[in-house]
Parts: sequence; C-alpha cells; structure tokens
Amino acid sequence: MFGFLRKRTEAKQREAVAFQFGQKTGATMTAAVDSYLNVRLPSLTANLLDVLQQRLLTINDDSQHDPKLVAYAELKVFLENVEDFDSRVLDEVRQSQRDWFGLAAQAGSKEMLEMYARQKVEAAKLELMEQGKLMALAAVKGSEG
Repeated sequence: MFGFLRKRTEAKQREAVAFQFGQKTGATMTAAVDSYLNVRLPSLTANLLDVLQQRLLTINDDSQHDPKLVAYAELKVFLENVEDFDSRVLDEVRQSQRDWFGLAAQAGSKEMLEMYARQKVEAAKLELMEQGKLMALAAVKGSEG
C-alpha cells in the first residue's frame, strides 16, 4: 500500500548520495588546482619579480637619464611581460590537471572548474602587478635619497 513512499524515499536517498559524491568530487578537483597553483605561483612570481628587481637596480647607472623615467620604462616592460601571465598559467593548469578537467567536462562542470582556476590566477596576476609597482616606487624613492 505504501510502496510508492518507499520508492520516493529510495530515490531521494540516491539523489542525496549523488549530490554528496558531486560535492566531494568538486572539492577534490579544486584542491588539485589549488595544490598545483600553491606550488607553481610562488616560484613563477618570485622569478618575475627578481628580474624586475635586477632591472630596477640599474636605474641610476646612466647619468644621462632620469632614474624616474628609467624606472617607469622598466615597470612598463614588466607589466607588458605580465600581460599574458594569466593565459599562460591557465594553460599550464589545464595541462597539468587535464585528467580533472576531463572529468569535469564529463560531469558538465568544466566551466565552473575553469572559472575557479581563472579567479585564482587573475588574483595572483593582480598581486604580481601590484608588487611590481611597489618595487618600482621603492626604487625611485631610493634613488632620491
């Protein structure tokens, strides 16, 4: 007599299990992206900032040019080089995590995983650009003293 209630309950239980599986899988995918970025981004940004720092150390080497203009030129070159930072790093993420991106595509959640990775990388790019600007400002202030 109440067989339809049992079937409904079983269906809801299956949905709940599937939902939990999806949550765990999504958390594992984002953790894999985080793990890769937590290793890759610090070394990549440190290398880029080190190159800028080395260039900024030379702003006083040529007495014919204003150190402020040289620092601005160096910063401009740095920012141009960083312009495609996000697309290059996202390509690396997609390549290194291709299995997870493939699974996400099969599950219909690839766009969400892409968006997650993009937000993380774009935030790192903005931070990198900000650090570069602060370094250039510090170099100019140092050249005045």
